[in-house]
Amino acid sequence: MNAISRRSLLARGGLLLAAGTVAANTPVHGLAAKPQARSGNFKQIDVAMEQAVRDGTVAGVVATAAGPDGMIYEGTFGKANTVTGATMRADTVFWLLSMTKAFTATACMQLVEQGRIDPEDDAEKYLPELANPMVLEGFDGGGQPRLRPAKRAIKVRHLLTHSIWSDALIRYEQVTGIPDIATSQNGAFLAPLEFDPGDRWQYGISMDWVGKLVEAVSDQSLEVYYRENIFAPLDMTDSGFLIGSKQKARVATFHNRNADGGLTPAPFEMPQRPEFFMGGGAPSARRATTWPSCACY
Repeated sequence: MNAISRRSLLARGGLLLAAGTVAANTPVHGLAAKPQARSGNFKQIDVAMEQAVRDGTVAGVVATAAGPDGMIYEGTFGKANTVTGATMRADTVFWLLSMTKAFTATACMQLVEQGRIDPEDDAEKYLPELANPMVLEGFDGGGQPRLRPAKRAIKVRHLLTHSIWSDALIRYEQVTGIPDIATSQNGAFLAPLEFDPGDRWQYGISMDWVGKLVEAVSDQSLEVYYRENIFAPLDMTDSGFLIGSKQKARVATFHNRNADGGLTPAPFEMPQRPEFFMGGGAPSARRATTWPSCACY
């Protein structure tokens, strides 16, 4: 597994799913879910995807579109693995990473609908460890973090609007030695707030906390909750945090964007023996039989 943090994934925007340098004569291909769908604007999609592969923007692409009556377009183009030459297929598996947040938010809102969670509740009602949050104000002359108590409690709705994370926390991790959230170690939850709850929006580990909340209220792991309440009803049979050997053989390769515009394969896998399941980013997935999962970062 690559030693990489979720922050660096965002900062290094060149790290793409299934992206790579492909020679101009590399064959690309597309296939339609319905023969009659390959007409009009659908052909334009084919052309755009084929061009993206040929010019090295990506190594491979799976594109799908669905309507009320099911799949209306499906195209596969380029390579899933530029090292082995494996062709991109409709059943190629992708790491969803931050798209996991959509599933975590869905799980939370299901529990809200059931009356088991109130967005206006203090989060500590469900997660006592969120009582008495601390805010990182900066660092003293010796480089040590300066913390103060937050002015107000963290509400569940605050967690749903991602209000915990900034670049300053990278320095905090370095000084204190707490792990990055992408390691799936519980120690990552010791990170302080960067500002008082509700003051502003910022990308962070809030949805990972929501994942913990869903587990606490449902008394199930996210792996089980997702499978029973989201993935199974949508026939998403290949989706989940834990990936089997057969699925690994179908995983699309990550690539890093080089300074010259080229792309280099970067083997990647989320921890398979995690201390917790990341509500903010982790599962692998491929398209469902009746509903296409979004496999992108």
